Amino acid sequence: MRIPDAMDADRLHPVWSCNTLEEAKTWIESHADAPFHLKNFVGGAYVSSDIHTYIDSIDPKTGLVFAKVPCTQPNDVDIAIQTAKDAFPSWSKTTRAERSEYLFRVAKLIRSKREHFAVWESIDQGKTLDRARIEVDRAIANFE
Repeated sequence: MRIPDAMDADRLHPVWSCNTLEEAKTWIESHADAPFHLKNFVGGAYVSSDIHTYIDSIDPKTGLVFAKVPCTQPNDVDIAIQTAKDAFPSWSKTTRAERSEYLFRVAKLIRSKREHFAVWESIDQGKTLDRARIEVDRAIANFE
């Protein structure tokens, strides 16, 4: 199983370089006419199939659209489900120790981008940055 690393994320989109609330707000304001489009992650790769409909992700503090979330169609959901089913036999044969390693790696990756996730959680949910940091810390703890 391949888990994307921090370098993968950095190549995905320039917003990954926005690590402070001020940088993120500046990016949103300067790209108000072209918010970034999220992609689904299926089978170890980011995919954008026949998705033509997106849902606006709006910063509740400003009302600005900062991202477009794919309105995933039933066909794409079916593909994701089949991909998971296909992966299950191999995954179910991994040892608890191996599974733990994957979960700890996810926690480590989130921790390596902790402030970034907190910034964007704050924007996405309208939370204070301090509250968003607590949410990210909870996610890290859950994976650990």
